[in-house]
Amino acid sequence: MELTSSVGNKLVPGDELGYDRAKEVKEYDETKAGVKGLVDPAVTEVPRFLIHPPESLPNPMLSPATTQFQVPVIDLQGFEQSCRQMEIVDQMRKASETWGFFQMINHGFQLMLWTKC
Repeated sequence: MELTSSVGNKLVPGDELGYDRAKEVKEYDETKAGVKGLVDPAVTEVPRFLIHPPESLPNPMLSPATTQFQVPVIDLQGFEQSCRQMEIVDQMRKASETWGFFQMINHGFQLMLWTKC
């Protein structure tokens, strides 16, 4: 496998550059810049150690036709009833833990309110 990094507009083998990934990672880590450092206006390119050749990625990009994702949908109808409240809260908790987000339906907000915001 040939590792590559970007130099100008060319892709060149990492070996030819004498590239030391471990050294670059250590140097970046010592700056304590973290992720915030990547969005700094002074940063003009992504550090080489963050760029992986496509063949080293675990799963190639999936086409939309083969993607099987479905965002959790939580129906809020009947939330006023105490027996539904625990069920709905549990659904929200599970969706938040596994997905980080969810879609709510039957929440009672009219579309007109959303468009005015």
